[in-house]
Amino acid sequence: MIVVNNAVQDGGACYVGQGTLTVNGNPYNLACVWFDPNSLKTEFAAHEIGHGVGLVHSYDDAGRVCALNAQPGEYCDPWDVMSAQGTNQFVDRNWLIAGAPSGGGPGMNAPNLLQMGWIPGDNQRHFQFEGDEQVFKIRVLSHANRSDPLVVTVEPGVSRPFQGYYTVEYRQGDGWDKGFVTSPNSPIKVRNSGGVVLV
Repeated sequence: MIVVNNAVQDGGACYVGQGTLTVNGNPYNLACVWFDPNSLKTEFAAHEIGHGVGLVHSYDDAGRVCALNAQPGEYCDPWDVMSAQGTNQFVDRNWLIAGAPSGGGPGMNAPNLLQMGWIPGDNQRHFQFEGDEQVFKIRVLSHANRSDPLVVTVEPGVSRPFQGYYTVEYRQGDGWDKGFVTSPNSPIKVRNSGGVVLV
């Protein structure tokens, strides 16, 4: 359930995933996201809707603290919308906050897309540790084409799902990811090349 009101107060997800929400005295198992006029920026709104579908904040492994009251690494992945305001964003002229353009993007990274089941099996490849050298040619994550691979997964021998699980993805500075080439926070090499391979 998404609620949008016209009074400036606060916005965000009620919780991660679904929870019990009472409507007219009846309990329902629902996702809940609440927005006010200042929280409809695409980087913020998409992030909160991500919580509504069950995603948590994205992290990096450097141990930095990237936001007030955050855990080390939390909100520190500038390539994934689940790091919210800590991401490489583009100026979104389609939505104005207090009369000025707001931040937009980026898209979701491959681990979150895989967790949600949003990359079809035909678009995935898996690195096998046994055997000869393996070569993979992957397409830009935002430009899917039939069964061409979008992500390569690597599992270094840990049996639990998504524990010790690595992905290789290619992102390009266009669409929701155009902040990669326009954000001053993005590395100069990425701004100049227009693309980035993420592991």
